[in-house]
Amino acid sequence: MHKLAKRSLAWLLVIAMCISFLPTVVFAADVTDADSLISALSGGDDIINLTSDITLTSELTVSRAVTIDGGNHTIRAGSSVPKLITCTADLTLKNVTLDATNVEKYALNTYLNNVTLENVTIINGSNTWYGINVNGSTVTATNLNVDSFKFAGVNVDPKNAASVLSLNSGSLANGIYLDDTGAAPGTNNATVNIAGGTVAGIATDGQVKAEAKVSGGSVDTISDVPTVSITGGTVSSVTGATDPVTLPDGYKLLADGTVTNAFTVKAKIDGAEELLASAAVHGTSVTLASYNNVKWEDTAAGPITGDAYTVNVADADDNGVIVLEGVTVPTHTVKFVADGVTISEQTVAEGNLPSDPGVPAKDGYDGAWDAAINAVGTADVTYTAVYTLKTFAIQ
Repeated sequence: MHKLAKRSLAWLLVIAMCISFLPTVVFAADVTDADSLISALSGGDDIINLTSDITLTSELTVSRAVTIDGGNHTIRAGSSVPKLITCTADLTLKNVTLDATNVEKYALNTYLNNVTLENVTIINGSNTWYGINVNGSTVTATNLNVDSFKFAGVNVDPKNAASVLSLNSGSLANGIYLDDTGAAPGTNNATVNIAGGTVAGIATDGQVKAEAKVSGGSVDTISDVPTVSITGGTVSSVTGATDPVTLPDGYKLLADGTVTNAFTVKAKIDGAEELLASAAVHGTSVTLASYNNVKWEDTAAGPITGDAYTVNVADADDNGVIVLEGVTVPTHTVKFVADGVTISEQTVAEGNLPSDPGVPAKDGYDGAWDAAINAVGTADVTYTAVYTLKTFAIQ
């Protein structure tokens, strides 16, 4: 009996190992119309493939985990519906166009689930509230393109649970709205992650607990979002943030909401200003070579040395203007005279050294200036050549 039990256990282990090496079976269904799509959703297929455009007669509900591959076809409503598609289970939707004609509220309504969107386009939304409603869900989108809708392309609604929208690529023509109307203010968090694509704007209803994170792509405006973090991409303006805005190195949030790393640089010398550069980028140089008799005052980033200024965001004011202040240094005349003849006359700023022209040679004499050449002080100066007769020792 003991041997039989051992043999049975061995066979069970062999069978289990064989089963573990069997390939995973994925079941798919092809659908041609609304009825076959609804039927497939009530079945157990892992993937549903659309082989033609689908016209719905009522709102489509997705209540189980499934992948719908549109095959580059279109899903639309043949008559008025509040929502085109509502999904309450995990969904992957790809390669499809959702036509919002005849849709009152949302082309796609997600509720307490995880949704992946790939190559999805949503069109004809001028009379529809939003293209997508993210309601307590996490939605990740790649190549999502949403036309202009009545209020916004995507509504992120954390009323029932925390909601996250992550955009990797695509275009949202009239942006993203964060709305928790009906919930206690700030109950749940709404998060928008923009890693790529183009977004017209991100805004809130003024009470939502929300965060916008931009690491790539382009966002026109971010308004009234409490927490904003920009680590990459481009954002034109940020207004109404209640927390300090995180910006990339070299960028500054100006008083009017503009986010920029390009600044206006002015020279203010003896009280008079003149423009040096209108859009000088942080880290680049602005030449000061023509101001050879100006003493520059220190900037916030330190003293200016040499004949160029390196643009530094720390020196910019809230309007994006950098003012380099300086004073004109008085100049004096420096003459070099030999045997009553001026061989060099120079205009030199106080504190600078004149250029030594060298004492002219004179046969039988050694020559030298009557004083060491020093930095110019507060008055004109003349250096005179002094000649001394050479002497020779006679053996």
